[in-house]
Amino acid sequence: MSEMKHGATADRNHLEGMGTREETIALWSEASGICADDIEWYEDFMALKIACLGISMARLWGTELPEQSRLAKRLNLGSSG
Repeated sequence: MSEMKHGATADRNHLEGMGTREETIALWSEASGICADDIEWYEDFMALKIACLGISMARLWGTELPEQSRLAKRLNLGSSG
């Protein structure tokens, strides 16, 4: 998630001092002793949880719910009609 938000793009350099996604995963795996082969599943699950939190918070605050197409894009589900 951090790499998606703070990593290098065509418009900006990589944030100095931050490891790349691969470096961070390797460091975490080494430090924890846990294999990170299925990290994509956990990243997708995190995106789902964040989308659910967004919906819950919008309902709690009485604001407009996120558009279904925006949620689908955030969750990499493609377009939703």
